[in-house]
Amino acid sequence: CRRVGRRVLEIPLSAANLREADEVFITSSIREIVPVIQVDSTSIGEGRPGRIVSEIREGFDRYVRDYVSSHEAEARRPSR
Repeated sequence: CRRVGRRVLEIPLSAANLREADEVFITSSIREIVPVIQVDSTSIGEGRPGRIVSEIREGFDRYVRDYVSSHEAEARRPSR
């Protein structure tokens, strides 16, 4: 999030907080960034992934690609 200019807060949220949000996403090491489009029967925002979550996901994907590329280059260098 910070890499795409977004402030990060880790705070407890209630289901009511989520239902009132414009955009919501969940992160994990396996699924990475997953947009939440509904809580119970209430749509979040417009009921589809929003612009901010898309920006964060694209920024994360770019970070992973850059990280992997830099480490692949290191692995190809001859050892001394």
